[in-house]
Parts: sequence; structure tokens; C-alpha cells
Amino acid sequence: MKSIKENTFLIIAAIFAFVVINIALFYVYPGNFTNIAYITFLVIPLFVAIVLVFTRFSVLFTSRISEQEDEKKLLRERQKEIVENMVEGLIVHNKLGKILSVNSTAERFLGISASEILYKTKAEIKNKPSLFNALFESFGSVSEKEHSFKDKYGKELTFKIINVELSKARGEKLKIIRDISREKHLNKMKSEYLTIMSHKFLTPLNGIKWTAPSLLDEAVKDVDKERFVKNIIKSTDTLIELTSRLLRVTEMEEGSFTYKSESIDLEKIIENAVKDRRDDVAKRNITMTFNKTITLIPKVVADADRIKVVVDNFIDNAIKYTKNKGKIDVTLEVEGKNIKYSVKDNGIGIAAKAQADIFSKFFRDDRAIAMHTEGSGLGLFITKNIIEEHGGKVGFISTENKGSTFFFTLPIKK
Repeated sequence: MKSIKENTFLIIAAIFAFVVINIALFYVYPGNFTNIAYITFLVIPLFVAIVLVFTRFSVLFTSRISEQEDEKKLLRERQKEIVENMVEGLIVHNKLGKILSVNSTAERFLGISASEILYKTKAEIKNKPSLFNALFESFGSVSEKEHSFKDKYGKELTFKIINVELSKARGEKLKIIRDISREKHLNKMKSEYLTIMSHKFLTPLNGIKWTAPSLLDEAVKDVDKERFVKNIIKSTDTLIELTSRLLRVTEMEEGSFTYKSESIDLEKIIENAVKDRRDDVAKRNITMTFNKTITLIPKVVADADRIKVVVDNFIDNAIKYTKNKGKIDVTLEVEGKNIKYSVKDNGIGIAAKAQADIFSKFFRDDRAIAMHTEGSGLGLFITKNIIEEHGGKVGFISTENKGSTFFFTLPIKK
């Protein structure tokens, strides 16, 4: 805009100067100017100047129009990129059900490519998935609804469909498709978890409530009192563990879960963990071995107490979900610039459909629940948070009915 103004002023100044000079010449030398001379020296140059001004303005105007078109094109491209990369699926259709627009997220949700449905009516599209049909079902007086179905793996998926009227005259509507499967799943798990946790708290509390009065009864034999005391201690330990895990999760979510930074002997922590569980594995005839790939294991900088929680969790889970006479291999090795700790078992494994959520809060695989009802569903969630806060990585490999290998890596102390 600035260049247009500058050029305009220059052209006007040039014309003005040209006219003034010619008029001055005319008055100074009037006898030298005939009508033809007047036309030649004043009118024609003036006409040429006007043409030049018009041409210049045309060029500037055309250039500005071209710039605006380029800006509009760039804006359209950006808008298209935004639409294509949205987490929500977007579909526009008219009153006849003809698909006018579809983004890549909607293609993924529907399992149909845009070329199969674009500019086609609902009736013309073959092999429509249930989610596609749900887009055209009546919304009644509401603007959104939910649609659930199971995928080929048997996993339940839930989508929220939002109906937006774009043009009443043309009958065009926008359908926004939002995947709320995880949200639904987590809410369901939370509800189930609260039910389970209530039961878990009530069970030991009831045990204490009904056992404690017996200790005051003089008629109860000492041997029975000793058994009652052991039951109370066991129930109390269960309550402490449940409460401790809930507090850890709360602190992690609030960012108040603190860590100490010190040089620790990971090998010693693992050796003690394996030794502490000798009786547990012996009772079930499970073979558990601790393997080291090198003699001298480097130190790591970490919080020993927090890392012990993770080490214990992997071993305890392996023992829980390995059948009698099974095998557990605990391994500590150096992998590049990291130390890797892994626990491999030949237990029940994890179902494919459950693997994506295995580190989620409150989550437990159905088969794990059936085998051990008392699990909290918080152990692996806590484990993942602890390792990642130490700059490490955690993961697993599992095949249903064949076993699992859980591992974590921590950077070697520099």
C-alpha cells in the first residue's frame, strides 16, 4: 500500500511539472506556438502522461489483486491442512444425503476412503459401516448423540456425533465425529474400580471389626488369639498398601510426588527382591532365576525407594500370573548407554485388545481379574510414572497364554 501512494505522488508531481513548464513556454514565447505546436507540445504529452498514469495504476492494481489471490490461496491451503489434521472427523452432506466433503480423520473412523463416498448419496454407497449409517439417523430435538460398536478385535468403540446445520436453504449439514472410546472406557474402569476398592477396604475392615472383640474374650484360647492377631495384622497391611497406592497416584497427578537423586546399586536392589520372594515361588514350584550379562553392573542415579517399588511390582506380577511349576527369568543388562531390567514369565500373558491400556490407571485385563480379584490396577500406572520421571523407558512384550516380558531402562551414571 505504501508503494502505491509513493508512485501516485511521483506521477502527479511529474504531470504537474510538465504542464507548468509547457504553459510557461507558451507565455514566454507566444509567437512560436501555433495550434499544431500547442497540440504537439502540450496536449499530446499530457495525453501520454495520462496513459502512463493509467497503465501504472493498472499494473499496481493487477499486482495487488494477484497478491490478494495468493494470500487467499495460502489461507485456503492452511484451512485445508487444519481440517485434515483435526482429531475430529468432519463430513458435510446435503439434504439428499450426498457427501460434499470429508476429512482424513473421518475416513479413518469410518474405514472408508474419500473416493468411495465423495459426491455420492447414501443410497449409492455400498457396504456402509454402522458408524456411517448413524450419521444419517434422526437426532430428534438434540444436536448430538453417541454410537457404539465393536471392531474386528472385539474392542468396543464409542463415537460422539454432533449435528451442525450449515445452510438451511441448501439443506447442508456438518457432522462432527469425535472418538470418545478411551474416555468411556476410563469412566467405566473408574466406576468399576471404586466398586472394587470399596469392597477391598470393607473386607479387611470387617475382618478387623469381627476379630478384635475376640481378643477381649477371656474364654478364647491363647492359640486362637494369636491367630486373630495375625489376621488383624494382615488386614492392616492390606489397608496400608491400598492407601499407599492411592496416595502415590494422587501425588503423581498433583505433581507433589518427590524423588531423591543419588547413585544407587540396581543389582543389589534386584538381588534382594528375588531373595525376598524365594518362599513365595517355592510354595508354587515356580523356578525364578536372576541373570546378569556382565560381571560389573554400572551405577545409575535414581531414587532407590521409588525404583524398588518398580522392581518389586514386575516380580510380584510375574509370580501372580504364572501358573504352578512355571518359570520366571529376571535379567539385568547393559544396553547402549542404559541399564535394562526385565522380568520374563511363561504365565497367562495379556490379551491383544488389552495391551494398549495396560499402563492406564485403574486398568486390569479381564483374565487377570479372574485369576486374582484383589489387584488394584494401579501398580503399572505408578511404575510407568516413576521410570519416566527418572528419564527412562518402560515397556512390555506379551503373547496371550504364552507369557509376558516387562522391562525398563535407566540411563547409566556419567
